[in-house]
Amino acid sequence: MLKRSKKIFAMMATAVMLVGCGSGASGEGAKTADGKKEITWMCYGQPQETEVYEQVIKKFEEKYPDVKVKIVTTTQDQYGQKIQAAMASNTMADVVYMGPGEVKAWVNSGKMLNLDEYIEKAESDGILNIDDVWDLALTKYKYDGEIIGQGSLYAL
Repeated sequence: MLKRSKKIFAMMATAVMLVGCGSGASGEGAKTADGKKEITWMCYGQPQETEVYEQVIKKFEEKYPDVKVKIVTTTQDQYGQKIQAAMASNTMADVVYMGPGEVKAWVNSGKMLNLDEYIEKAESDGILNIDDVWDLALTKYKYDGEIIGQGSLYAL
């Protein structure tokens, strides 16, 4: 569970850099009433998994006090329907779970952002070391417009 927590933490840190690309018309991304950047994370899990996610969020928010993470959880069996509804209504969360089988369709439909420049920035800022992520895990989320496993990275 510790490796998974680290991966979640890195994923949210990368999402912070993406907030500027969020839904706000000014390009500022979502903000809370107190002016914090807000990222929304949609995931599924059992209650004990959700507790771990909330602990990771608490630590993340302590490290990044100008960021608020809003978690939206659901059951695994409802997750696919909720993601599809969010995509259709353009209310997609900033951070979501996705299976490697969805990469091609989501990228081709314009729902996924190329993460390459954000990952480079996260590495240069010391937030993320991409070498700590298994190559196989990264390869599943790379896509060059034709072939999965090649090209840009669209998920961590």
